[in-house]
Amino acid sequence: MYVKHPCRTGLFSVCMTLASVGVVQAQEPSQLAKEILRISVDALPGALFPSLEIVQSRSVRPLSPTTSVPNNVAANLEFSNELKAFDQIPSVSGLSTSGDTFEDAIDVIGGDIEFSSRELTSDEKERLRSAELLLFIGTDKTPSPALVKYRDFERLYQDLVDQYAVETNSAKRANLQTRLAQTERDWQLFGSRDEIKAALIQVDKLSAADNESLQDQWLRLGGDYRHFNATELSALINGAAWLRVSSGSANLGGLKISLAGTSEELDLPVLRRLSFDFGIVQISRPILTSPLLLDHTWRLHSGAVLSDGNSEADSPNEILPRVNSGIILIKNLELFFAEPLSERALDSLSNGSSESIDGVHLVGPGVSAPAYQDQSITVPGPVIVATVVDELKKIPDPDVGREWP
Repeated sequence: MYVKHPCRTGLFSVCMTLASVGVVQAQEPSQLAKEILRISVDALPGALFPSLEIVQSRSVRPLSPTTSVPNNVAANLEFSNELKAFDQIPSVSGLSTSGDTFEDAIDVIGGDIEFSSRELTSDEKERLRSAELLLFIGTDKTPSPALVKYRDFERLYQDLVDQYAVETNSAKRANLQTRLAQTERDWQLFGSRDEIKAALIQVDKLSAADNESLQDQWLRLGGDYRHFNATELSALINGAAWLRVSSGSANLGGLKISLAGTSEELDLPVLRRLSFDFGIVQISRPILTSPLLLDHTWRLHSGAVLSDGNSEADSPNEILPRVNSGIILIKNLELFFAEPLSERALDSLSNGSSESIDGVHLVGPGVSAPAYQDQSITVPGPVIVATVVDELKKIPDPDVGREWP
């Protein structure tokens, strides 16, 4: 049984655990890698990208070593194959993956689902009737005015959340925060937020599920599954969704780093300033939006579960306790030093024998070479420095009192 490493808490946690892409043995993240991630997370817009309803918690895990992205990423077949590593299921500790992939888990689930039946009590029938009277009109269940207004507020609120998640201008972000707060108040006052939400929960819990429809949708989404690919990554790299951040000597705490080459490792002067652009790519997994996952009428015949909802340790019967939901990249990394670089360091950069700066890769097939001056080094990038990991809720979570085949 694994034990999860301590995390920094906040909008989501930042776990200084390890993740590995394309390597057999992960390494401890370097001080530079940790500093890059700290600066990035402090500047992350809002709650990153919106999490799915099935997500219980979120963490950011640094990659060690980092992964350099080639210039023509979309046409690089070898790198596209390497990206499949993000489809592997992260382990609880982050020290490795389980060896299984997201696609493996989906295949197992698809052939193991069984649905239940249940006779409602008189009290449950009355609660269901009251909820449906609030939400619907007539036998064809036309949405009531109250439900229509609730949905309008829901869409408006989610639209503002989505805007906030990608906005980088501080003034516009402040305006969006104000609008979010006002929309939430209006939703509560004029959209019957709590009352409608409670009724929706009752209907979801007590209505007879359309089992065949749920399972068909699940299988259809599973059939459309595709690996995380270079096209998604290329869209960010070639787009404008980058945020420039920096940190000065007062915040770097005299950070000293090293230049690793083919034959030696050279200490570099104390960092005076660290600057870079960072961006986030969400890994699309449409099947995780399936209503089946939140339905309370099914289980897996084998006794396995997707997730038991306990992120502190993994159980042998869990199939999909967590997923990689995104990656964090940096580019145009600029390192400014308090003193000039040594002649040996300049020679190493000049002759191309330098491979990495404190764990951040400088070389690779199709990767732009670093630029340098007497007191600075620039790494054009891009470089993948971290993954976003989502821990899943308890799935399935069938209601008590169900009758099984």
